[in-house]
Amino acid sequence: MSSKVYFTMLNKDEDKAKEIFLTLKNYGLDVEGHFWKDDLQNMSWASSKNDLTSGKYKAWIICGNESDFKVKSTLQGLTLLLLAKKEDLNVIVLIKSSDVDKFKKELPFIWQNINFVSLDSSFATKVVAKIHLPFKKLSLPYEIKPYAVPGLGLWLEINPANEEWDGVLIGARNAKIKHMGIGQPGKLPEKSILEYPVRDLKLEVDEKEFVCWAVQNKIDKNNVAFINFDGVPEELALGPWNKEQPTVYTFSLC
Repeated sequence: MSSKVYFTMLNKDEDKAKEIFLTLKNYGLDVEGHFWKDDLQNMSWASSKNDLTSGKYKAWIICGNESDFKVKSTLQGLTLLLLAKKEDLNVIVLIKSSDVDKFKKELPFIWQNINFVSLDSSFATKVVAKIHLPFKKLSLPYEIKPYAVPGLGLWLEINPANEEWDGVLIGARNAKIKHMGIGQPGKLPEKSILEYPVRDLKLEVDEKEFVCWAVQNKIDKNNVAFINFDGVPEELALGPWNKEQPTVYTFSLC
């Protein structure tokens, strides 16, 4: 029985895509996929979310050149989709690069546990071998899940991974926070009570300025924070809220 994979081609090179499809099929893979649409404003990245959470696929293969990943909006969309996918779905980046390891290190931290394969003459053998390896989830002190809501824009669900926070601070660079809520995971709250909210707090981390919102609601895996943006952040600041000495983590999307 062949392994089914979901294939994302970042550029519109139809001949190259067909060549890669046929090669992977010759190596026993059942390939389904699409060409990437770079339209961050209309949240086109979310069109693949159902496929990548369905459980139908053994792996998600992303194929492109270095220049494709250097388009900020493309990388932001891919990072959001990486956060949205089924947790144990394997991911392989098939990249045309003169130095794959060097290029990988230039990408945001969340990409560092992803398997990168050079698009060379032996790529199919390497892809097949890596597909059956277990996905290595990054160990982070927080969890982020994105939601693309028509008419309401991007929402992020944020909570600590294994503890409770006595309050939460969330900030963004190059996107404005519009709304914040507290509720159960997996569903945007219709209404919520924010305890002692602080809005538009400016915070500098590593010489970069974040505009933050904070509340004193207790946050854990069963009681999470939801945050809504005008635009898509380039980077987040987040952590438990403590006015005197906040613990702040940063998460880069591009």
